[in-house]
Amino acid sequence: MRRYVLALLITLVPAVAWADQTTMLHLTQSATVLVQPDDFVVGFAVQADAVGPATAQARVNRLAAEVLAEAAKVKGAKVDTGAYGVWQQGKPEVWHANQTIAVHGPDAAALLKLAGAAQAQGVTVQQLGWRLSPAAMQAAEQKAQMEALAALKARARQAATVLGLHFTHFQEVRLGPPPAVPVPRVTMSMAARAPGAPPPVAASEEQSVTQSVSGVAVLAKD
Repeated sequence: MRRYVLALLITLVPAVAWADQTTMLHLTQSATVLVQPDDFVVGFAVQADAVGPATAQARVNRLAAEVLAEAAKVKGAKVDTGAYGVWQQGKPEVWHANQTIAVHGPDAAALLKLAGAAQAQGVTVQQLGWRLSPAAMQAAEQKAQMEALAALKARARQAATVLGLHFTHFQEVRLGPPPAVPVPRVTMSMAARAPGAPPPVAASEEQSVTQSVSGVAVLAKD
C-alpha cells in the first residue's frame, strides 16, 4: 500500500509543476465593419372607410391589387403581404379595412417611383429605408467575426509580453450570440401625396455590423 501511494504522488508532481508555469487569461473582443446596404424596403398601408364592410374591403382589395401589379414590374423586387383586417371605425355604420404590403429589392429608384405612384392613388407609405439582405448580413458577420478573432489573438500576445510570458494557444474560444434580425433604416413615414407632387427620396448610409468573441488564452513562462 505504501508503494502505491508513493508512486501516485510521484506521478502527480510533474502535472502540478507544469500548471504552476501557466497562466489562464480570459479575454473578450468585438469588431465592427461598415457595409453598404443592398436591399431597399417600401412598406404600404392600403386603407379605406365605407358604410358597410363589403364596400371597404372592395376598395382595399382594388388598391392592393394595383400595388401588387405595379410591384411585379420592378425587376428583382419581392413582395410580402401582411395583416388584413376589417373593423367598425367609430360610428357603427362606418367600417375600416386595412391591408399592409411590403416590397423590397435592390432597385431603389424603381421602388421609390412605385411608392410615389401608390401615394398618388391614396395609399399610405409607412416606411422607406435601406437594409442588408440576408446574404450581405451573413458576409458582414463573417468578416466582423474574423477581425474579432484576429484582434483577440493579438491582445493575448500583447498581454503575454507585458506579463513576461508568451502566448501558446487558446484553451477555449466562444463566438458571440446570433445577432438580432436586421430592420430597415426608416427614412420617412408619410400619407398620400398630392397629385403632381414629386415622389419621395431616400439616401443610403453604411450600416454597422458587430460581432463579439471571447476566449481563454494559455500563457507560459519563457
